[in-house]
Amino acid sequence: MDSMNIESTQLINDLASPYWWPLSTLMRKSGEAGIKDYLSSDKRFVKMFCLQLYTNMLHIVFAALAIIAVIACI
Repeated sequence: MDSMNIESTQLINDLASPYWWPLSTLMRKSGEAGIKDYLSSDKRFVKMFCLQLYTNMLHIVFAALAIIAVIACI
């Protein structure tokens, strides 16, 4: 990054400009966060992974409750 001729904010805007609204905004925000903190993408990955684990656990609980409800109706 130090040997680049373009500023990092200009690079982020140039990379995000070809995309439409939702994706370009996300790219700009993640790029700006990456300038301030190089581990921001890893932190976001861990948050998404934990969210996936929690929703999976919630799905298991609802599946168990559904099985109990079906057994109770029989």
